[in-house]
Amino acid sequence: MTVVEFEQGQPRAAGVLDASPAGAAETATVLAMMDHLAAAGAVSGQEALRLLRKAFPGTSLADRVRAADLQSRRSKPL
Repeated sequence: MTVVEFEQGQPRAAGVLDASPAGAAETATVLAMMDHLAAAGAVSGQEALRLLRKAFPGTSLADRVRAADLQSRRSKPL
């Protein structure tokens, strides 16, 4: 089953970074959060969200969840 999020009434796959100019800042922030989690090492999902909330207090929960999800997928061996 594919999970779909809706943004401005348009569907997009969950966890996909927005490459549009409007999403460039969000993408850069999510990538920075992923790098922060990588530097912190393997942590649980709850710990990842706590670390991100502390390091990036102005970001939305949705962006922190997206970064944690993408980082966990990136760090899993194929």
